Amino acid sequence: MGSRGGEEIVPGDRQEAREACRRRHPRITLPPGTPVTVDGARGQYSAVLRNLSREGAFVETGRIHLIGEILCLRFTLPILAIPLEVIASVRHPRDIPAPAEGIGVGFMDLSADDEERLEACLRLLLDREDPPDQSCSA
Repeated sequence: MGSRGGEEIVPGDRQEAREACRRRHPRITLPPGTPVTVDGARGQYSAVLRNLSREGAFVETGRIHLIGEILCLRFTLPILAIPLEVIASVRHPRDIPAPAEGIGVGFMDLSADDEERLEACLRLLLDREDPPDQSCSA
Protein backbone atom coordinates (compact mmCIF):
# COMPACT_ATOMS: atom_id res chain seq x y z
CA MET A 1 0.00 0.00 0.00
CA GLY A 2 1.11 3.59 -0.55
CA SER A 3 1.41 6.45 1.85
CA ARG A 4 0.10 9.98 1.98
CA GLY A 5 1.72 12.53 4.25
CA GLY A 6 3.10 9.78 6.47
CA GLU A 7 -0.28 8.00 6.61
CA GLU A 8 -0.99 4.59 5.20
CA ILE A 9 -3.48 4.71 2.33
CA VAL A 10 -6.08 2.01 2.73
CA PRO A 11 -7.94 0.74 -0.37
CA GLY A 12 -11.01 2.92 0.35
CA ASP A 13 -8.81 6.04 0.31
CA ARG A 14 -7.37 5.47 -3.18
CA GLN A 15 -10.01 7.63 -4.89
CA GLU A 16 -9.33 10.47 -2.46
CA ALA A 17 -5.57 10.10 -3.05
CA ARG A 18 -6.07 10.26 -6.83
CA GLU A 19 -8.22 13.38 -6.46
CA ALA A 20 -5.54 15.03 -4.31
CA CYS A 21 -2.95 14.37 -7.01
CA ARG A 22 -5.12 16.05 -9.65
CA ARG A 23 -5.58 19.23 -7.63
CA ARG A 24 -3.61 22.28 -8.67
CA HIS A 25 -3.79 23.83 -5.20
CA PRO A 26 -3.37 22.10 -1.83
CA ARG A 27 -6.40 21.60 0.40
CA ILE A 28 -5.83 22.93 3.90
CA THR A 29 -7.50 21.10 6.77
CA LEU A 30 -9.48 23.58 8.85
CA PRO A 31 -9.93 23.57 12.63
CA PRO A 32 -12.62 21.03 13.62
CA GLY A 33 -16.11 22.50 13.64
CA THR A 34 -15.39 25.48 11.35
CA PRO A 35 -18.96 26.70 10.69
CA VAL A 36 -20.41 27.57 7.28
CA THR A 37 -23.87 28.70 6.27
CA VAL A 38 -25.07 27.02 3.08
CA ASP A 39 -27.80 28.73 1.08
CA GLY A 40 -29.29 27.16 -2.03
CA ALA A 41 -32.49 26.47 -3.93
CA ARG A 42 -33.61 24.06 -1.18
CA GLY A 43 -33.13 26.52 1.67
CA GLN A 44 -30.48 27.60 4.13
CA TYR A 45 -28.73 25.50 6.78
CA SER A 46 -25.61 25.36 8.95
CA ALA A 47 -22.79 22.91 8.20
CA VAL A 48 -19.06 22.47 8.80
CA LEU A 49 -16.12 23.28 6.51
CA ARG A 50 -13.59 20.44 6.59
CA ASN A 51 -10.98 21.82 4.19
CA LEU A 52 -10.33 24.75 1.91
CA SER A 53 -8.25 25.67 -1.14
CA ARG A 54 -8.02 28.55 -3.60
CA GLU A 55 -10.53 26.79 -5.80
CA GLY A 56 -12.98 25.14 -3.44
CA ALA A 57 -13.83 23.41 -0.20
CA PHE A 58 -15.31 20.30 1.36
CA VAL A 59 -18.52 20.90 3.31
CA GLU A 60 -19.54 18.25 5.85
CA THR A 61 -23.29 17.82 5.52
CA GLY A 62 -25.83 15.05 5.52
CA ARG A 63 -27.93 16.96 2.98
CA ILE A 64 -28.18 15.68 -0.58
CA HIS A 65 -26.94 17.97 -3.36
CA LEU A 66 -26.64 17.39 -7.08
CA ILE A 67 -23.57 17.93 -9.25
CA GLY A 68 -23.73 21.45 -10.66
CA GLU A 69 -26.05 22.78 -7.97
CA ILE A 70 -25.22 26.41 -7.14
CA LEU A 71 -24.80 27.37 -3.49
CA CYS A 72 -23.88 30.49 -1.55
CA LEU A 73 -21.43 29.74 1.28
CA ARG A 74 -20.86 32.17 4.14
CA PHE A 75 -18.02 31.53 6.56
CA THR A 76 -15.35 33.33 8.53
CA LEU A 77 -11.80 32.65 7.46
CA PRO A 78 -9.80 31.07 10.29
CA ILE A 79 -6.94 33.09 11.75
CA LEU A 80 -7.90 36.36 10.01
CA ALA A 81 -11.48 36.41 11.37
CA ILE A 82 -12.65 37.83 8.04
CA PRO A 83 -16.16 36.96 6.85
CA LEU A 84 -16.37 35.64 3.30
CA GLU A 85 -19.33 34.93 1.04
CA VAL A 86 -18.72 32.84 -2.06
CA ILE A 87 -20.82 31.31 -4.81
CA ALA A 88 -19.90 27.68 -5.35
CA SER A 89 -20.91 24.81 -7.60
CA VAL A 90 -21.25 21.26 -6.29
CA ARG A 91 -18.57 19.13 -7.93
CA HIS A 92 -18.43 16.00 -5.79
CA PRO A 93 -21.55 14.95 -3.88
CA ARG A 94 -20.96 12.20 -1.34
CA ASP A 95 -23.94 10.42 0.08
CA ILE A 96 -22.09 7.78 2.08
CA PRO A 97 -19.60 8.21 4.91
CA ALA A 98 -16.26 7.98 3.06
CA PRO A 99 -14.63 9.31 5.31
CA ALA A 100 -17.33 11.94 5.94
CA GLU A 101 -20.64 12.79 4.39
CA GLY A 102 -20.54 16.01 2.47
CA ILE A 103 -19.92 17.81 -0.78
CA GLY A 104 -16.90 19.04 -2.63
CA VAL A 105 -17.57 22.48 -4.09
CA GLY A 106 -15.72 24.71 -6.52
CA PHE A 107 -15.71 28.45 -6.05
CA MET A 108 -17.10 30.59 -8.86
CA ASP A 109 -16.38 34.22 -9.68
CA LEU A 110 -14.51 35.27 -6.54
CA SER A 111 -14.08 39.02 -6.32
CA ALA A 112 -10.48 40.26 -6.35
CA ASP A 113 -10.83 41.28 -2.68
CA ASP A 114 -12.25 37.91 -1.63
CA GLU A 115 -9.57 36.05 -3.59
CA GLU A 116 -6.88 38.12 -1.87
CA ARG A 117 -8.39 37.44 1.58
CA LEU A 118 -8.66 33.74 0.84
CA GLU A 119 -5.04 33.60 -0.37
CA ALA A 120 -3.80 35.38 2.77
CA CYS A 121 -5.70 32.96 5.02
CA LEU A 122 -4.46 29.90 3.12
CA ARG A 123 -0.84 31.08 3.30
CA LEU A 124 -1.12 31.48 7.07
CA LEU A 125 -2.80 28.10 7.49
CA LEU A 126 -0.29 26.38 5.21
CA ASP A 127 2.58 27.84 7.25
CA ARG A 128 1.06 26.15 10.33
CA GLU A 129 0.75 22.73 8.67
CA ASP A 130 3.40 20.27 7.65
CA PRO A 131 4.26 20.57 3.97
CA PRO A 132 1.69 18.66 1.88
CA ASP A 133 2.79 15.33 0.40
CA GLN A 134 3.52 16.12 -3.24
CA SER A 135 4.15 12.51 -4.26
CA CYS A 136 1.42 11.12 -6.45
CA SER A 137 2.41 7.50 -6.59
CA ALA A 138 -0.89 6.16 -5.27
